Amino acid sequence: MRNLRDAVDGRILKMVYLALCQPLINYCILAWGGASSEALIPLERAQRGVLKVALNKPMRYPTTALYNEAGVLSVRRLYLVRVIVSVHKSVVNSKEYEQMLRKRVFKIPHPQQTTSFAHRFEAFLFPHVYNKLVNICNFKYCTTREAKALVSRTLLTWTYEESENLIKVPK
Repeated sequence: MRNLRDAVDGRILKMVYLALCQPLINYCILAWGGASSEALIPLERAQRGVLKVALNKPMRYPTTALYNEAGVLSVRRLYLVRVIVSVHKSVVNSKEYEQMLRKRVFKIPHPQQTTSFAHRFEAFLFPHVYNKLVNICNFKYCTTREAKALVSRTLLTWTYEESENLIKVPK
């Protein structure tokens, strides 16, 4: 990346990041995305390291400024986008989609789990996150591609705490 950043402009570096680094993160993100924030710290550090080298920023450069300047999502936010895409695709293709649109409250059911351990798995977490984000972004009438773009734009403006609170389940 160091050699590449001196030879090309920022747009091409972002394309290289999106082509090489982000697919590696996305590959298994649905499996470990529900993990605690402490488990994701090494992966987020690696992502920030690549972005800092690509953008020629010092090691102490602020994280929020780095993500805003690069225009990419953090690991947790990438997870949220993948959750929305996978759930929205199945919701739009389901037979009940038209009936759900007519209801006043657009909500997909999720299993009732009582333990915090069970709240980290996709059977509970995916519908939970989807129901929260569909109320915030209102993408229920959108296609999957439009929903992904809308959620990505929304998450780019959020703080770290806002994205972490989206995953938390009230007790």
